[in-house]
Amino acid sequence: MRGKVDPGETRLRFDEVYWENAWATVRIPQIKSKRRSHELHGLFKSYLPAGKKSLFEVGCALGSWMAYFSKDFGYKVDGIELAPLAHAKTIQNLRLLGIKATVYCGDVLSFTGGPYDIVFSYGFVEHFPDTDLVLKKLGDLCKPGGYVVTAVPSMEGLNWWISRTCRPSVAAGHYPIGIDGLEEMHRRQGFETICLRRYGGFFLVSPWEKTTLAKKMPMLARWLGAPVYVWNRAISELTRLTRWYPQPSSVFAGTIYIGRKPDEPRPVLERLLTPRHLIRL
Repeated sequence: MRGKVDPGETRLRFDEVYWENAWATVRIPQIKSKRRSHELHGLFKSYLPAGKKSLFEVGCALGSWMAYFSKDFGYKVDGIELAPLAHAKTIQNLRLLGIKATVYCGDVLSFTGGPYDIVFSYGFVEHFPDTDLVLKKLGDLCKPGGYVVTAVPSMEGLNWWISRTCRPSVAAGHYPIGIDGLEEMHRRQGFETICLRRYGGFFLVSPWEKTTLAKKMPMLARWLGAPVYVWNRAISELTRLTRWYPQPSSVFAGTIYIGRKPDEPRPVLERLLTPRHLIRL
């Protein structure tokens, strides 16, 4: 299962300098909380296998999801990160949390390790112009009968409009993927859909986050963004307590796909003609 990374061209829309700057000031240790991420936690518990499985996170900066899957699921976790600073910080974070993991540094498209029971990415594939190339690689890293979990941020509705209007430099780093497109790009690689849905209903993106103002006057940006923060926390607690998880198409945090790689690859024509199988909770 151990792999290596060969030097190769980075195909991400954001370059390495961006990622270095993005993670330079982040505090550690960090682990994803099942209380704060309760909606996704419920989906993972419902659809992912139990037991001593292996999980590989693509674009694993900080390793907070790796730590979550290690502690809450008992998975053996590995990951890969492009930027050297983020890679080093991920290793440091996992050590502070007592998580044993192998974290590779480099471009996943030239990675030669695997295969794994579960291949996980959160906010990764939307940075590539050629999603087929990326999904094919994720499929190669996945064992037959294994699972792929792909989450992308909201690139539809109000939040996408806020990003394009108030945070154009952030929006410019994304190739928009809607819910139907997310499923279709997995189907083209032979994955069988288990779960496809929007999550984080009514979550709002802050117009001030990741802007020039946030860099130059972070305290002011946090003050201006406080109402959005309070709103999001209130919605999160409401949905956690009521277990009511709305899926509005106009205001939501992101979209998640969970699929299974067939034990035996199916012919391309058969895959394309198979009726869509959606589970929307």
